[in-house]
Amino acid sequence: MTQFLLAIMVGIGTGLLGAVAGPAVVPGQPGMGGLFAGMGLVIGFILVWRSLGGTRQDIRDLFR
Repeated sequence: MTQFLLAIMVGIGTGLLGAVAGPAVVPGQPGMGGLFAGMGLVIGFILVWRSLGGTRQDIRDLFR
């Protein structure tokens, strides 16, 4: 459970960075902050989860 929470926190952090960086990277396009925030959340979570040895089965087990 601790690994899951750590992965969530890193995912949220990278999502927030993506939300800030998105409009700066692609100015003039509405919705880029949300797109980059979503990508940061998912990528940050996956990288931390996999680096700590987590598997997809572990995530399925959390929601049973």
